[in-house]
Parts: sequence; C-alpha cells; structure tokens
Amino acid sequence: AIDEFIIEEVTIDDIIEGDDVVATVDILNKGDVEGTTEVEVDIPGLGDDSESETLSGGSSTTTTLTVPTSEGNAGEYSGTVSTEDDSEEVDIEVQGTDEFVIKEVDPNEPVAGDDVDVEVTVENTGDVEGEDTVEIEISGLGDDSETLTIPGESSETVTLSVSTSEGDAGEYSGTVSTEDDSEEV
Repeated sequence: AIDEFIIEEVTIDDIIEGDDVVATVDILNKGDVEGTTEVEVDIPGLGDDSESETLSGGSSTTTTLTVPTSEGNAGEYSGTVSTEDDSEEVDIEVQGTDEFVIKEVDPNEPVAGDDVDVEVTVENTGDVEGEDTVEIEISGLGDDSETLTIPGESSETVTLSVSTSEGDAGEYSGTVSTEDDSEEV
C-alpha cells in the first residue's frame, strides 16, 4: 500500500508585473492509502510557494500557489511545479505595464466665441498596449476628454476642444491630464 501524488494539470495565466503569479495545480493521490505531500512552485528569478496537502487514496484536489512579482520583473520565466512524486515544467510570461505620458500640448489662440482647440500628443512609454483617458480642464470654460488605446512604446495625437462664448475674452489656465501624468496649459 502506497501513496503517489501526481500532477494532473497546472494552470498559470500571464500576468502584469506587480501582480501575483497564481499557479492552480490539480493533484491526484493515485495510490491506495492516505498520504501527505508538499506541492511546490519554484520560479527562479521570482520566488516560490508551497502548500501541504493530505489526500486519501484515489482522491484529488486543487491547490493554489502564489508568487509575487514587482515592477521590473517583466519577462519570460521557466519554473517547476512539483510534488514529492512528480514534477512539471512551466513557462510564465510577466508582462510590463502601460504608462501614458503627455509629450506635447499645443493650444490654438481663439477669439471669444471660437473653440479652444488643444492638440495633445500622448505616449505610452510602457511595453504593453493600454487604455487611458486624456482630459483637458480649463477653469471657467469647461472640459473635454477622449479615451485612447495605444500600443506599448507608441504615441497618438488628439485634439481636445472647449467651447467659448462672446463674453469669454481673457487669459485662462487649465490642465491636460492622463491617469499617469498632467501638464498645465
């Protein structure tokens, strides 16, 4: 009479740096007696986690193991998920993040009654595609916004417009912003 713990399936989703690597491991005690095993994930360069599981003969369970990542961990990793009787190689991709930075702001010089048009160039300096809203807010006049989807290491230019009316002559200040950056205009 023996216990024998085999790995039936390992699921690891690709993640963004700063999130946890979550390994979902299905194990089976294909032996005929109850036993205890250590289920472990080891990802060189990121870390490891383990969980002790006790199973009666012929039964199975799902164990979740977690390895944290941090900013700067983007890349591809190879690791191992193992029990005392079995192991399986796993590949993990930790994706980088997106970051929307305002590169250029170019307002027109309208006369009262014309729109204030502001040409804004936004760059995603991260290495994955992302979505963010670029917004202009001009005190005393109003605001406008547009949602952009920009691939990693790319930029896009949009024109945001705020209406004026006849009595709006004068100097105004405002802010162009994304979730990650802002600039005064």
